[in-house]
Amino acid sequence: MNDNIRNFLLKICPEILEGEFSQKSIIEYIQTVKILEIEFTGNGCFINLDSENSNFEMEIINKMHNQNELNFDGLELINKDKNLLCEIRILIIQQKINLIEIWNKLGSNFTEIPSEYELNKNW
Repeated sequence: MNDNIRNFLLKICPEILEGEFSQKSIIEYIQTVKILEIEFTGNGCFINLDSENSNFEMEIINKMHNQNELNFDGLELINKDKNLLCEIRILIIQQKINLIEIWNKLGSNFTEIPSEYELNKNW
């Protein structure tokens, strides 16, 4: 399951963090960080990464956002067959992805990461 989640993260993280961190450093971070926990809540999920024990920091492109804690959102996951319209949010602490939150705006049938979906940028 971790390989599926890691592949999912390799698709969404560069999309949502585009222009803020170098794509190369985002990919390298996702490939090396340990996935601690995936908690499904019924209407979404939390993917917790072991940022605390990761020695790798992503390279900042946008220096104005050089803060210890940042939230990025504006990316949606859509799967009409499964009635999913999900907001994706990423929490960054000290240039490391700490948490990815996925929340289904259409209800409470999010019990797994779908294998097929579209990504839509809202910015």
